[in-house]
Amino acid sequence: MMRAMKVRTSRELKDHRSVARNSPTHRSLARGAARQALRLLSVFEKERPYDDRPRLAVEAIRAWGSGERELGMAVVRKLSLDAHAAARAARTDTARFAARAAGQAVATWHVPNHALGVPYYARKIAIAKADMKRPDKKVTAYIAAAPKEARPILKRLRAIVRQAAPEAKEGMRYGMPGYELHGRPLVYFGSFAKHVGVYALGRSLPATLREKLRRYAAAGASLRFPHDAPFPEAAVKRLIGMKAKMLRSVIGRGTPRRRH
Repeated sequence: MMRAMKVRTSRELKDHRSVARNSPTHRSLARGAARQALRLLSVFEKERPYDDRPRLAVEAIRAWGSGERELGMAVVRKLSLDAHAAARAARTDTARFAARAAGQAVATWHVPNHALGVPYYARKIAIAKADMKRPDKKVTAYIAAAPKEARPILKRLRAIVRQAAPEAKEGMRYGMPGYELHGRPLVYFGSFAKHVGVYALGRSLPATLREKLRRYAAAGASLRFPHDAPFPEAAVKRLIGMKAKMLRSVIGRGTPRRRH
């Protein structure tokens, strides 16, 4: 769990502007920024485990603050720009903010006030995580406006997705409720006159699941659950869980970056 971080005041901001570069106070400030940024790195590395640019930036400023390493402007500039480039490559806001915190931390070497960027991005991560847990109002309205025969199925699907992938981003996609995991489609579902359609779950199914869901199969990779038919909750839970696991593994794969 990410620990709560204090957001510094404008008075502290003024104090940072008066900090003498390379002074013990400056190095102490750098160590504090590094500690805070390190606590955020797991958010980024969970999504992009092979991208070490933010970690290299944080480790550099930590070592400088501890007196283990000296830094120069060219090195700091590259480390900071690399961390911000990693942020642009991230798919989620939380990972993006964590990488930007690393870029701010290492820039503390040049301008002490950059240390304030770390708690700023920590706060943005906390807000983004809270937003992911908050039900989307448009999805709630869509379910409420659906035919009464479809609502139980829609509600169960929503609950299943939230349980299988609590970090998935909920919203309206293509006019129906949809969920994205790390920027990739997880599942969509919509209400129709006589059935609820489920989409984007993939074509490859284990034999046991294929048999259980055979009567619900429709065109392509979609499924149709008639209002008046039993809802195969256990099979759907397993299917959505498998898709979420697959997406997490895809995000986790990649070409390892060469360490400098």
